Amino acid sequence: MADATFHGVDLGWMQAQWRDCADKAAQLKIFQDMTGKAPVEKILEAVGDPDYKGPAEPPKREYRRFTEEDDALIVRMKAEGCTNKKIGEALNRSTKAVSVRIAQMRGKGVEVPGPKRKAAPIGKDAFGQIEDILSGMLEREEELLDRLAEVRAEIAEYRKNLKTLLELSGGTDEDPV
Repeated sequence: MADATFHGVDLGWMQAQWRDCADKAAQLKIFQDMTGKAPVEKILEAVGDPDYKGPAEPPKREYRRFTEEDDALIVRMKAEGCTNKKIGEALNRSTKAVSVRIAQMRGKGVEVPGPKRKAAPIGKDAFGQIEDILSGMLEREEELLDRLAEVRAEIAEYRKNLKTLLELSGGTDEDPV
């Protein structure tokens, strides 16, 4: 009787490897590589493990509350100009967790150094905010146009004076500027 093979791999050896392996997901990857990407179901059937459901789910993350010492370290490191990533490394937390904690602290009135996000005015919708911005820009435009008219008047006065000075000194009648 000939030895049983599966995609050119000795089935007995494959089954023994499968039984002895603690990390079945890694073993499955090796078998897929050896067998030319055979379907997972076929490999599981060949090694006699039809109940294998794939790699175990990663363990759930354990969430830790921020302590007063953590908060004090955040404030001190921010005052020193540290990034949220550096603070996260010091606290063994993610950058996102540090960012969220800083926002929570600021929401409670704690002064945390560094740039703050500008909050939208309460009770205004986006169109109201845009309207306020445009209104401010139009007012500024009017101020700038008024100043431009003043500057043009000053330039005209300087030209007039320069022309008079040139005429008195024997210069030409042409526009000097």
